[in-house]
Amino acid sequence: MLRRWVGRPLLNQDRLNERIEAVEELMNGDNTVITEKLRRLLKNIKGDLEKSLIRIYYKKCTRSEVVTVLQTLQMIANEYVHVQSPGDSGYTASILSTAIAALPCILEDVVSFLDKVNLGAAKEDDKYNFFRQEFETEPISDHKVGIVSIEYDLDEHKKTMAETLRKKKVEYTTCAGIEYLVEVDNTQLKHVPASWAKISGTKKLSRFHSPEVIKLIRERDQHKEALANACDIAFKDLLTEIGTKYQSFRDCVQSLATLDCLLSLAEVSSLPGYCKPEFVSGETRIDVSGGRHPMVEQLLLDAYVPNDIQLCSSETRALLVTGPNMGGKSSYVRSVALISIMAQIGCFVPAASAKLSLLDAIFTRMGAFDNMLKGESTFMVELNETSDILKQATPRSLVILDELGRGTSTHDGVAIAQAVLDYMLRQCKSLTLFITHYQALARMADSWPEDELRNVHMKFSESDGGNGEKEITFLYEVGEGTAHRSYGLNVARLAGLPASILDVAMVKSKELEVEETRRRLHHLGRLLPQALNESEGKLEDVVSAIEQMG
Repeated sequence: MLRRWVGRPLLNQDRLNERIEAVEELMNGDNTVITEKLRRLLKNIKGDLEKSLIRIYYKKCTRSEVVTVLQTLQMIANEYVHVQSPGDSGYTASILSTAIAALPCILEDVVSFLDKVNLGAAKEDDKYNFFRQEFETEPISDHKVGIVSIEYDLDEHKKTMAETLRKKKVEYTTCAGIEYLVEVDNTQLKHVPASWAKISGTKKLSRFHSPEVIKLIRERDQHKEALANACDIAFKDLLTEIGTKYQSFRDCVQSLATLDCLLSLAEVSSLPGYCKPEFVSGETRIDVSGGRHPMVEQLLLDAYVPNDIQLCSSETRALLVTGPNMGGKSSYVRSVALISIMAQIGCFVPAASAKLSLLDAIFTRMGAFDNMLKGESTFMVELNETSDILKQATPRSLVILDELGRGTSTHDGVAIAQAVLDYMLRQCKSLTLFITHYQALARMADSWPEDELRNVHMKFSESDGGNGEKEITFLYEVGEGTAHRSYGLNVARLAGLPASILDVAMVKSKELEVEETRRRLHHLGRLLPQALNESEGKLEDVVSAIEQMG
């Protein structure tokens, strides 16, 4: 159920408030005793009750599984047998009280089914003794009586065989799985009638079946086969009978699953540094102060660096996020998505404060992989996913695009990334987080009024590492403006690439930087005379070119 909650966050604010109210009550120390009782009950439940009920409904379960499910349901109902109405639950939140009141409703039906079952035989999956004697069907009873009668006749037949063999008595033996054999010493074979069938033997003795034994064994086997069939029919009839109560049993399990999910959310919400989200109506807004990634925070040995995020449909709708490789860009945007999802399933969020609108969807385009079965390259998959996002995103959506356009040439990649970002802002008008290493995209912010698109970057510090190298220290803090370099060589060093490769890469990097600077100076040299002689627009181009030179 928790997976379904995460996959389909609530869009109804009243239902969301009810769920948050229930989480708050479970966190409340005033209800510690009844909450601990519920927690212990959930810990004692083994297996997946919902799947087991489906297996019972479709008659795909074993006898032991049926008994385990019924006993578990009985245990659940017995814990709250005193609850006659939601008001008896001990909770005030409607979700909690209604869920608990639904648990004991199945007790009478469960007990009636368990009364029919021989629990010891059921645990061993013994089909012949699964039902208690008074609840066995007539065919089962008849065949059991028939088997007992035949076994009595076989026992009585020993006297006749002893007289035939001129012995005081004979006993049956079993060899290689064959029952009711009579062993005769090979020196006494003259007393064995010709009608007896020799089954096996050794140098000293032979083993026989008399005609009467053969007849009785055949009749017994027929009874056993019919008994097995009768037991299967009776078991399926029981499953059919249980199936008529499937909906009430499922409602009980769903109520229990709801309580389990709410307890899980309360457990997370009780962690230090989590706050209750505040939901606002009207314009689409994400305003988080001191937000953190809930998973990364748990895995880090060092203190997590929290960050703020402010997006609003009437103010800044999109952030263009730049920064060095491994600087925390992806974790930052993921934390925004996770905080939004956690809030809309009724959980407190890892932040100092959070004001959020209800989002209708969160779209992400992150990572890189191909689809060999469809013959699609990494870049094709990337653009297919982007196309789907552009078709579905609305002004109430959050869109996260991570390094769009990296799968092709720089010029094509920049062009596609810029066009997609422009479309997001003009047409979709969704709240957008756009990660990129393309410096050319940073200039787009200048063409949007009132900070609708804002440049931010992940902060870092540079220090002299010797040999002309710069050592990078990641600060994991979001700052205003653009990071003008990605410091990929720093990641290559951390990855352990050979020093000779790093040296060559550093030389090539500097050569490319010099060439790029020369190209930009040449471009600036052409713009400057035009700016002095022509319009104000040319002057803006000059300023932009100077900014790019960093």
